[in-house]
Amino acid sequence: MTTKLNAREQLEAAANWLGYHDEDLSFALKTPEDGLKLWAYGQAHPELAEMCDETEGNAADWTDAHFQAAIGYTPFSNAAEAFDALDALHSGCGRLTESGFDREEVGY
Repeated sequence: MTTKLNAREQLEAAANWLGYHDEDLSFALKTPEDGLKLWAYGQAHPELAEMCDETEGNAADWTDAHFQAAIGYTPFSNAAEAFDALDALHSGCGRLTESGFDREEVGY
């Protein structure tokens, strides 16, 4: 980055940057500060692709090592498991509803 941004400008730039990413990235981050850390890491490493959640098979792609260095974990490492669990929960609820389950009747 060629110009120095004040704190408000940095927050705005980080929020805009995070907003351009797929929503899955936001859900995969543990804290809002992790979004700021990723943005700052990207600013400090201009050789990396602008978008950290897309891979095109080139040297500029973000790797697990970049995420580890920036925030100490890989945000997408457990995402597939989490989405599978969520899908299972939704399908289970659907089957309960189809079978006549009334959650108000049982106080749920």
